[in-house]
Amino acid sequence: GDTPENATNWWRTVKLRSAAKDLFEGIPYTVLALGDTNYDKFCYMGKQIDKRLSELGAKRISEVVCADEGTGLEETVESWKQLALHTVKKLIAEESAEKVDDSNTPNDEEKIGDAPGTSPSTSDLASLQPCTPVGDDTEENDVAHAVMPESILSLLSVAHLF
Repeated sequence: GDTPENATNWWRTVKLRSAAKDLFEGIPYTVLALGDTNYDKFCYMGKQIDKRLSELGAKRISEVVCADEGTGLEETVESWKQLALHTVKKLIAEESAEKVDDSNTPNDEEKIGDAPGTSPSTSDLASLQPCTPVGDDTEENDVAHAVMPESILSLLSVAHLF
């Protein structure tokens, strides 16, 4: 339930009530929460981060996924990574397509994220179980060579904190 040590200062700033409501406006994000069901507050911090990013205008691109140390993290983490990479590639392709005029638009076979073998398998995606949000009552693929829009770099920068 605690903030990761390397994100404590960031979290203190983000959780302030005085934080601008549009601090993360339009920035895409996804959260992989790590926890252990042997503790009372399973994946609490990840759920809190998800809730706060959404409150501050960030754009959730997938539900929070919880990885349980009690049952083994590896399969969930690997599946989430595949989903996150696929989604980031798709966002890059969409943003790149918007900036390129029709004469320079790559055909479908050349778009990032649409190449054969780059999508996570159905079984990988099916294994991801979203977490219940806090306060809610009701790859191995190389993206380093892609031109990344600023919103994607922001997403990756936040992810790097953890």
